Amino acid sequence: MQSFSQERSRSSHGTRGKEATLRRFVEEAINKKNLDALDGLVAENFVEHVPFRGQGPGRDGLRQALSVFLSAFPDIHGIVDKQIAEGKR
Repeated sequence: MQSFSQERSRSSHGTRGKEATLRRFVEEAINKKNLDALDGLVAENFVEHVPFRGQGPGRDGLRQALSVFLSAFPDIHGIVDKQIAEGKR
């Protein structure tokens, strides 16, 4: 998926913090469509390695792309069933 804020990851107690950040991203940004939550979840200089056509740079570009995506699929609901993180299987 995307690269989340290094600052948030460092302050979130390593791997478990990263897992929690991803779950919060899915719950807040996707399920609740709360794109303001991106400010606390995604670095301002975020890099989307496979951007949507026309997607701008950084967190604001992600916000715009998610807005379009969520408008196109208003009933989408994400579920994090399993996560694999550093040192885990």
